[in-house]
Amino acid sequence: MINHITYNTGNNVKFSASDIDRRILFKMKNFVNDARKNEFSELFDGVKFKLTQEHGMYIASLYYMKFPFLMSYGSRNKSDYLWELVTDAGKKFLPQTPIMIQPQAPYVIDLVIPFPVPLEIYNWTGDFTRCLFWYLLMNYNEKGI
Repeated sequence: MINHITYNTGNNVKFSASDIDRRILFKMKNFVNDARKNEFSELFDGVKFKLTQEHGMYIASLYYMKFPFLMSYGSRNKSDYLWELVTDAGKKFLPQTPIMIQPQAPYVIDLVIPFPVPLEIYNWTGDFTRCLFWYLLMNYNEKGI
């Protein structure tokens, strides 16, 4: 099971392969390849995606109208470095940061940055960040999950 935490609230939902939205997962290869070649990859609803990945972890930033509104951090293993990046971003973007301890890996942590984004965008961002974690860090292949 993988922990999916919303940093703003501390809410934690565990997920596994059966919770992955295959419609998004099958498009993930193009999104990731595009983000690796270009500064941004076009997603849905006017949202752009930027990716940084190294050593079994990643940071994905989602932008709307050139402004970041969601940062997603993923790691297969415990990473003090990534956790420090998460908490530093929380201090920078949130008026009040929650008191949290570093979650047990593997995990996805989503930090929602206060910015006026159409609410319908949030209908798919959680599925997207789970699929991104699965695609990048769980050795997904096109034959199955």
